[in-house]
Amino acid sequence: MKTILLITSLLLATTVVFSQSGWLVLNSSYTNNINDIIVFDGIDAKCVGGSATAGNVLTTSDGGTTWATQTVGTSELNAIAGTTTAAWVVGNGGAIYKTINGTTWASQSSGVTTDLNDVQFPTSSVGYAAGDSGVVLKTPDGTSWSNPVMSGATTYTINSVFFTDASNGVVAGEKNYIQGFFSRTVSGGTYFGAAITSLSIINSVDFTSSSTGYAAAKSGNIFKTTNSGTSWTPLSTGTTSNINSIHFSDANNGYAVGDGGLILHTTNGGFTWVAQNSPTIENLNSVYCHSNDTVYAVGDNGTIIKTSNAGAYLVLDMPDDSIYCNSSATIIASPAYSGSGTLTYTWTSNGPAPISIIGNTIITGNINQSYDYYCTVTDGALSSTDTMTVFIEALPPDSICLVTVDNDLGYNVVVFEKHIQGAIDYYKIYAETSVANIYDSIGFIPADSVGIFVDTNSNPAVKAYSYKISTVDSCGNESALSNKHKTMHLTINQGAGSSWNLIWNYYEGIPVQTYRIWRADPNMNWTKIDSVGGLNSSFTDINPPAGPLYYQVEIISPYICQPYDYKANTNYNSSRSNTANNGIIPTTLSADFDADFTSGAIPLNVQFNNLSQGDYTAQKWYFGDGTTDTSLSPSHIYTSEGLYTVKLVISNNSGSDSITKTDYIDAIISGININNKEHNIEIYPNPINKGKALTISHRGNAIKEINIFNILGKTIPFKTTISKDKTIINMGDIAKGIYFITFVETNGNRAQRKFIVK
Repeated sequence: MKTILLITSLLLATTVVFSQSGWLVLNSSYTNNINDIIVFDGIDAKCVGGSATAGNVLTTSDGGTTWATQTVGTSELNAIAGTTTAAWVVGNGGAIYKTINGTTWASQSSGVTTDLNDVQFPTSSVGYAAGDSGVVLKTPDGTSWSNPVMSGATTYTINSVFFTDASNGVVAGEKNYIQGFFSRTVSGGTYFGAAITSLSIINSVDFTSSSTGYAAAKSGNIFKTTNSGTSWTPLSTGTTSNINSIHFSDANNGYAVGDGGLILHTTNGGFTWVAQNSPTIENLNSVYCHSNDTVYAVGDNGTIIKTSNAGAYLVLDMPDDSIYCNSSATIIASPAYSGSGTLTYTWTSNGPAPISIIGNTIITGNINQSYDYYCTVTDGALSSTDTMTVFIEALPPDSICLVTVDNDLGYNVVVFEKHIQGAIDYYKIYAETSVANIYDSIGFIPADSVGIFVDTNSNPAVKAYSYKISTVDSCGNESALSNKHKTMHLTINQGAGSSWNLIWNYYEGIPVQTYRIWRADPNMNWTKIDSVGGLNSSFTDINPPAGPLYYQVEIISPYICQPYDYKANTNYNSSRSNTANNGIIPTTLSADFDADFTSGAIPLNVQFNNLSQGDYTAQKWYFGDGTTDTSLSPSHIYTSEGLYTVKLVISNNSGSDSITKTDYIDAIISGININNKEHNIEIYPNPINKGKALTISHRGNAIKEINIFNILGKTIPFKTTISKDKTIINMGDIAKGIYFITFVETNGNRAQRKFIVK
């Protein structure tokens, strides 16, 4: 996120700066290719190019800010040499032009019609030009040109010529379409020695002394000579791109440029070459070093680039990042820097003060919203500023362990373990709507609660249900939804004879190897009668007993779910379908019960009263803590904190009936509720029908505050009628669902109950 900043209230002082990238693109307003450039004093420069019908000379006198374009001749110009006043250009068709005032150009006779590719003047008057078909031209006076002899090279293309003085020089270029060559003269061009073949075609030659020279070639090759061109040694460049031009400012510092905007820099006489950040992808055709710092390069489509700091760049790029809610972030500024100075960092932020700032690294405190962190880095000459925004990212979703039908409760149950760490506020439970793959939230579980959700709006006898969960952090960000789990729905129909056909849908969410088939008699005594493979969804009970029968289908999970963090309750490793019957179950029995206590401190001793109707001969109690009893009206002690669902099943030889009271017993460690009737808090009826009043019995408790909120934590308005030991609450037209009611005693103790509106 690159930006220029002006901040009025900052953690630390800073200034407005621009990032430095080493090279700048100059606006030439020229669109043809530029083939060569010469720089006279760092401010004045000329470059040449053109088209098939015109040659062009571009001139600047203000360091490249503005360029003036002249048309010189009728063919493309390829090279330039000379000074601000006396300069020569050469081009296609043997074109040579000279200026003595930097403005007016006069044509000179070359005596050839071949293309001339390079020109160079080792002295103010002695110059050489070279080109196709092995042509080498010489002028002793800057006016007349003759054709020195280059024996046997008429098929060669000469791309570059360089003389260290009037007599000693080298020409180089293309021997054939894959090989290059060098040829040396010590006679001022009167005679050239036999060509030395190179591995690749030579494009440019430059000498830093009478003995030391360099050559740029295709395929990423640079060659060096230390014996005036008698032999050449390849150097390592780290590139395979064509290198089109090379130029040194002194014995150690030089540049090479090439295709695709390639820029190479050496500071040790070519021993190592470092690629610099290029501002262009155009092919670069020529480079000129006026000094170690000031360098120009030109290329295709009017490209002119310049550096005034030896290509040094300082670019700070801090990409945005994200963390989880109420976490700290480590922010590291890692600039791209080609200089050798010492970098210093200045940090600012619109967020809270960081807990640590050490150089290029900040460690934030725990944050709960997005903040911007600004950094300015400088070496004293170059500066760069960037901004990183740290976003709050939603936590990953947790996963459902399994879903099952709890036939004791009569509802579906979603079970999950808490694996995700972080500032979790609550978990949202989703159920599939009547539209496939569309899920709506049906409730939530606080982060510090057991990972079990009872879907009291489900009816397992009607259909299968699909569920997903999400994680909501304390910053309000919700994760993606988890993978779904789907319950099994079992149906029964009459088979041949006395057999019964069982049909169910596949469980979804975990791999299923086996489905277990269970059958129960009217007294709900369950027996596993068979198993089928995980790809089956039906079973026929061929020889069942006569009379009323119940059936369930069960899967065994390969993993034991442990949703409880601190309570000693049953873990889950299987999922069962709904309980289906064979249709001949009598309904003359009616199960019911109550208890003298429904809440209190542990150990909580509860006396249950059997209020069932009908001619039943047996009963069985399920206390919700894993224990059962067959007494008529048993007494039971709860020793662990928690909410307990109690179920009573009554039966006779003809059938059975049951009643389940969800979260009926609330056993706590301490608080408002203590274990005697005078100090017991009860709410009833629960569940309550929509539109009815809720009664709160709080004998012996001095209640100063009551609040009601829904599963999303939103407060629900209500009206009260208060007496000494009882409060009547009217909530108006409250929606169906699960609600929580909290009580605060005058001494500050608190209690909470859950109730259901149906």
